[in-house]
Amino acid sequence: MNVFVLFPLFDEKIHRKKDPWQIPLHLFRLGHEVKILAYQKNNSDPITSRVDGIEIVRVKPNLLHLLFYLIKNSRNIDCIISYFGNWITLLSGISFKLKKRKGVFVIKMDTDGSYAIKEKNLFRLFYKYFTHLLFPFFVDLIIVESPQARNRILKRYWWLENKIIVLPNGVDTDTYKELEKSIKRPKRSSKKRIILFVGDVIPRKGVDLLIKAFSQLEKEYPNYIVKIVGDVKADPTYKKFLDKLIQSERISKKVIFLGRIGEKELIKEFHKAEIFCLPSRSEGFSIVLIEAMYFGKAIVASNVGASQFVLERGKAGLIFEKDDLNDLIFKLRLLMKSDRLRKFLGKKAHERCIKYFNWSRIVEKLDSYIRKIRQSYEVR
Repeated sequence: MNVFVLFPLFDEKIHRKKDPWQIPLHLFRLGHEVKILAYQKNNSDPITSRVDGIEIVRVKPNLLHLLFYLIKNSRNIDCIISYFGNWITLLSGISFKLKKRKGVFVIKMDTDGSYAIKEKNLFRLFYKYFTHLLFPFFVDLIIVESPQARNRILKRYWWLENKIIVLPNGVDTDTYKELEKSIKRPKRSSKKRIILFVGDVIPRKGVDLLIKAFSQLEKEYPNYIVKIVGDVKADPTYKKFLDKLIQSERISKKVIFLGRIGEKELIKEFHKAEIFCLPSRSEGFSIVLIEAMYFGKAIVASNVGASQFVLERGKAGLIFEKDDLNDLIFKLRLLMKSDRLRKFLGKKAHERCIKYFNWSRIVEKLDSYIRKIRQSYEVR
């Protein structure tokens, strides 16, 4: 099967762990011919390149160039997977289905399940009703990342119920297994227990909330420290605010910023940590949350994005109310004082990750859905 993944802003470095790369990679591993269609980032970008067996085709950053390429090559395409619901998705789907009626058109949605632009003017109002009329005719499958996202879509587009499936994001467990073979697993120290955060150091990620909570607990649990992994230059003003906060709370020796680190170093930090904390104020479908689950960490995360679904509403990790400092302190204290609870939740998290958030299994399900749709076209 020839599969095209349509993601105009695709970047090999940014999306390496995310679905725009992982879905094509695992479809390729299942034996399909896979291409990613994207815009050129600059004039020096090659028109075509190949990474891990997948061909990346880049066209000039213009919708007409993209549509022309799809129309020209549609007869050689069996399935298109397009990301998000916008004019590119809409026109690409129509163009493809007009040229190849038996081709399969799939839309991959983001966590919030939104694929119609909010109606703020006549143009967007037109777009809304245009999509209402056309989506049922040219869309074969809509993928959302959580049951909550599916419910949000169905409130507005109830007639698409039979076309919407839930397939979450995941981690590439095969890659992690290979990386771990080349890494000497560090031993945890009972004298220095670690609470780990991974992500850009920006207000949306709520690092200040973690620091404030830790400052209330560090005297009670003096053997704990906080390690923060992520881009400290993403928001210099926020970083200065955090530095002042740390100094005012007199915990400078117990909060360590590691900055950006490589994949192997990140794996080592996961192994060293006792607790993983994700105190985000807003979040999509957090990949790092699933990574923490894979490494069997006891997790405490805010109730934003897909965390309720990912952590099975508190069964595979503790969940606190967004921006509620007292709730975060309470949940962290539960984990910091109980080895037994940390081990129990870490085991639950790992088991759930392997069962539900493993890219190999996720893409096998997607492949099965696409094959069934193709078979249904063949018998018509």
